[in-house]
Amino acid sequence: MSRSRKKAKKQLKKQNRKAAAQRPSLPHAKRKGGRYVYPAGAYRAAMSEAPALHSTPPVIAVPAEPEPAGPAQIIEAAAPVAEAERPAAFTAQPWMYGLVLCGFALLAFNMMRPAAPMRRFVEGAIKLNADSSLHDSGLNLQAAEPVPELSVQVDLQPLKEPIESYIASAEGDWAVYIRNLSTDETLVINDHPMPSASLIKLYTAGCYFEETEAGRLEVSEQSETDLQHMISWSDNNAWEDLETLIGHGNYNEGLSMVTAFANHHGFANTGRLIGGESIYSANADNTTTVSETGELLNQIYQGEFVSEAASQKLLELMKNQQITTKIPAGLPEDVQSANKTGELSGIENDAAIVWGKNSDYILVIMSNGNYAGTQPVADLSALIYGLLNPAVTEESNENNE
Repeated sequence: MSRSRKKAKKQLKKQNRKAAAQRPSLPHAKRKGGRYVYPAGAYRAAMSEAPALHSTPPVIAVPAEPEPAGPAQIIEAAAPVAEAERPAAFTAQPWMYGLVLCGFALLAFNMMRPAAPMRRFVEGAIKLNADSSLHDSGLNLQAAEPVPELSVQVDLQPLKEPIESYIASAEGDWAVYIRNLSTDETLVINDHPMPSASLIKLYTAGCYFEETEAGRLEVSEQSETDLQHMISWSDNNAWEDLETLIGHGNYNEGLSMVTAFANHHGFANTGRLIGGESIYSANADNTTTVSETGELLNQIYQGEFVSEAASQKLLELMKNQQITTKIPAGLPEDVQSANKTGELSGIENDAAIVWGKNSDYILVIMSNGNYAGTQPVADLSALIYGLLNPAVTEESNENNE
């Protein structure tokens, strides 16, 4: 580019800068109340005035460089362009501050909110029916296997030898009945008719329930009190009163009716030999067997002795037994039992339902000619419980050590 051409371009740029639009200046602010304030309407008046523009500069001819052919080119200066209007300044509105505050509050809430617990698929917890279906989306969901019961099932037959060994060393005539209520297996040792003593009161209670439920005998406050004392306290006077009530005022007739009740319900070896007015008469005796008394307790446990209501009531009276020096004395303290005793001179009987750690069972022990007292019965009860609950007994021994 020639020197004259460069000089012309510089001159054009200089003219354009001088011709640029200038904004009008505001009037001087006046001090008012400790601050500077512009006169009212000064800014609006200043901005409404049109900017002053310089006149259009003359066109300057720029000599063209010589060319081989053609006329010389003339360059005309372009007219200066006024400065474009600037956009208005942004002004925040009050409602915008509220919107921003709401946004920060929502963000803080999401950050402080506790995380939702993770969902877990529990096997066996999904139930399908005809109106629903399961899409596992690739998950292998299967029904859980039933949890096996933590119990020890003991065969009763191996218990026969240690029990027979024990009663052989004991004084008198012994008989034992065991029924595992979990398996319904029974073990009977030396079963034969023996003096029942107060075990006969269980059959008297059964006859009383049957007569009152049939409406042949009226229930009174006195009869209910006699029933409670007869079972829970083994009270002989209460027993004689109920025998007389059952016989409609005749004691011997009551004894005969209780015997008929027992035979009618399948207890063929249970009853009373009529011969005296008192149980202490040498000519009269009550008899039963361990197997028949054991079957009576099984019917009570199943709710089938006379009726469900009668079975439940008799069971509650047995649970409230006050004489617990025999079978219950051989059990751990936390094991529940319901029993009925029978004792006379040389006779130590007991019949009980035991809720063991592994299984429920029935135990009936009868002894005749046993002048050692209740301790042999309690020892035999402890032996049988240990044989039926081996795991529990070993754990108890470890805790005691």
